[in-house]
Amino acid sequence: WIISWLWVEPEYRGNGIGTLMLEALCKLATQKERKQIRIHYSPDKDWTLMLESILFKKGFLVTHQEIPKTVITREWFLYSEIFEKENVKKPENAHIYSEVPQYLIGEFLSGCEVKKRYLVDRDCVLRADKDLSTVLIKDGKIEGIVLVEKLMEEGIYELSLLYLSPQALKDSFSFLRYTADVFRESVKEFKEIHMICVNETTKRLAANLLNTNLYMSKIGEGILAEYLL
Repeated sequence: WIISWLWVEPEYRGNGIGTLMLEALCKLATQKERKQIRIHYSPDKDWTLMLESILFKKGFLVTHQEIPKTVITREWFLYSEIFEKENVKKPENAHIYSEVPQYLIGEFLSGCEVKKRYLVDRDCVLRADKDLSTVLIKDGKIEGIVLVEKLMEEGIYELSLLYLSPQALKDSFSFLRYTADVFRESVKEFKEIHMICVNETTKRLAANLLNTNLYMSKIGEGILAEYLL
C-alpha cells in the first residue's frame, strides 16, 4: 500500500492519535495480505519530527529522497517553441478529465493495482482539477493521464505526467500540447507550473518535448517511509 499522507491537526498532537491510526493501518494491511506499506510525505518543520518518531518506533525505515521537479515559468510557457507549431493538432482520443466516464478511471486504477505495472498516486487523482487535467483514451482504455492541480501557494500549479503507455508514445507530443492548450485557455494568470514525472520514460519524454535546461529545473525534497509486513 502507498499512503500519500498521514496527518494529525496540531491541537490534537501528542495524544497518541497518529500512533493509533498507524497501528490500525498496519493491522488492516496484514489482514489484506499486503507485503509492504510506504508512506510519502513532504517536510513539515513541526509535524515531520513527530511523525518520524512514530514511524521509527513502529519499525518503519525512513529515507529522504529527492523528487525532481521541472519549474516552468509563465513567460517560458507562453513563448515556448512547442506552442508555436501550428501543425500540431489535438489527438482525436484526447479528452478533458471531466468529460471522461468515471468507470474508465475506476478500471484504470484497478488495473494499476492488479498488474502493478506502474505507480499511480490515488490521492493525486482525487486532488486533480478535473477541468484542467487530460486523459488519452484508445479502444475504450486509458492510455495516458496528465493531472493538473492548483497548489496552496498563489499562482502555482503542479502538472503530474502520471502515466503514458508505450503504445501511446507517438501521440505524446500532441497530447502534451493539448494539455497545455486546455491549461492556457482556462488559466489566465499564474506564476509557475511544477512538472513532475513518475518514471524514467516520462522524464525523458518531458525533457525532449520541453527542451528543459538546468536553469528551469529545481529539486524538491521528499521523504519516504517504508515498512515490510
